[in-house]
Amino acid sequence: ELYIFLQGKENTAGLIYKDLGICYSLIGENEEAIKKLEKSHEIDNEDNKVIYLLAQMYEQNSDYKKAEMFYSKVKPQDRDEEVSIFYSMGDIAIRKGEVLKAIENFTKVLEFEPDDGHTYYVLGELYYQCGKLEEAEKYFKSAHERGIKKVGFYDYMGHVYMKRKDFENAKINFLIAAGKEERISSYYKNYLKCLSK
Repeated sequence: ELYIFLQGKENTAGLIYKDLGICYSLIGENEEAIKKLEKSHEIDNEDNKVIYLLAQMYEQNSDYKKAEMFYSKVKPQDRDEEVSIFYSMGDIAIRKGEVLKAIENFTKVLEFEPDDGHTYYVLGELYYQCGKLEEAEKYFKSAHERGIKKVGFYDYMGHVYMKRKDFENAKINFLIAAGKEERISSYYKNYLKCLSK
């Protein structure tokens, strides 16, 4: 900052504030990083890297309104950056409880990453929350086909089948989920519920 004062050059100042912001973010000083990046943005509000960094920093600080504002201003430089923005916007929408907006963003992720099992899984969860069981099942099965075989998958599928009153398939899924846990869990209790039906 002393260097900026001595030089008195605004274009240099913008770059230095950007670098200071990056340095502060790397050592976990988010508040200070945001201050420096905001100063850089004041000097050059077209710097795409600064806009993207501000979006990420505000997201990490749980200031989702500002994060969304900056993400919407980013001009993605490549496919990976575009995917990352949709993913981040989807995560923010989940945290804000905006399920339909989250679905919209994660669906866009799939346009770029059609084999991303995790995104299919997230969409399965979101459709389940909306009560759209057919869509949820479709996305969960797509996630499974792409290697997602975690406990949560079998638990969700158990619940999907249970709500459809398909207790045989519900039992199978709850039993698989229970088998993946070392302790007696809610999955086993759900399995027992199905037995009682």
